Parts: sequence; structure tokens; C-alpha cells
Amino acid sequence: MKLNIGCGYKHLKGFLNVDSDMDSLADSAMEAYDLQLASSSVDEIFATQLIEHLGFFKGKFFLSECFRVLQPGGI
Repeated sequence: MKLNIGCGYKHLKGFLNVDSDMDSLADSAMEAYDLQLASSSVDEIFATQLIEHLGFFKGKFFLSECFRVLQPGGI
């Protein structure tokens, strides 16, 4: 699975597009720092212009969630 976190209005084909904003083009609504996905279930994560909006602590949780859901050797 490929994951586009914080997609906003950029819906990427072939990705699970997620955003916390219900008015976005997301396939699923969830917080970037609390991903409702199984561990090691994602092959690739794309998150552009996102982390600066989270602040220090939520940014750290976001990065730990990315590490948790990304498969070994993932992108």
C-alpha cells in the first residue's frame, strides 16, 4: 500500500489519501500523528508540506507513526 498523508486537495492515484480535514479529497480521515493502520503495512509514504503544520510534539508522533506503519525497506 502507498500512503499520501495530509493530501488536502492533491488526490494521488494508487495511494491511500488521508487527511484530518473532512473537506479534503481524502479517501480516509485520520490524524497524521495517529494513523489507524496496521504496523508494517505500508510500502511507501508521501507527505509533502505537512510536518511544519504539526508542531514539535505532534511532529515527533507523526514520524514515529511513519516508522511504525512503514515496512522494512519501505520508501
